[in-house]
Amino acid sequence: MIRKLEHALVTADDIIPGDVILCYSPDMREARSGRESGYSHAAICCERGSILESSGGGVRLTNAAALLDEYGHVAVLRNTKAWDGNRLSLLSKFADASLGKQFNLSGLKEYDAQREEALSTQLRRIKGYFDNDEAPEARPSSRLFCSELVVSAFIETGVIGKSAAPAFRPCTFLPQDIAIDLIFGFFIGYILPYPGYRIPEDDLFINYALDENFMKSV
Repeated sequence: MIRKLEHALVTADDIIPGDVILCYSPDMREARSGRESGYSHAAICCERGSILESSGGGVRLTNAAALLDEYGHVAVLRNTKAWDGNRLSLLSKFADASLGKQFNLSGLKEYDAQREEALSTQLRRIKGYFDNDEAPEARPSSRLFCSELVVSAFIETGVIGKSAAPAFRPCTFLPQDIAIDLIFGFFIGYILPYPGYRIPEDDLFINYALDENFMKSV
């Protein structure tokens, strides 16, 4: 089923640096854990009008219009308390340093095994960090898939602090994992590809989108 939206619509001009962009494709919905929602691509706004993403061609800059040419609609997440001037400067530097890196196809294929391993060793890694027995996580690799890029940006800019980094391994996040973890922001609205486009009845954010009081409080 589909539903006509009355609330929670934003435009490309509303996106600000630090916003996380999640892209929906009905063809990418799967029964496997982490893929049920159809949100199959994640990116981050690094400056007005410019969005950093990692796709098949590697890490590059794009914009909302280009993403809407590839996907059904996009959802925008915003953490208003995370991005001060210093972190935005670090985000810009992260984007510059990441451009041209290759897409981590092998890492994406190994997501399920990596996530299972990360969850089973999480407490040991956290304890190791605080006991100073283990070094902090390595800096971002030369290959990044889309959500791995976004999580790396949050770590490299300090939004996710060093003490939390052992629990946030970038290679263990898919776009849907980002969608449900509030460190990456609250849903603020959809960008639609054209007037009259209908959001699926069971979209991950639909309850927020149709709650007028929620939108007034954002």
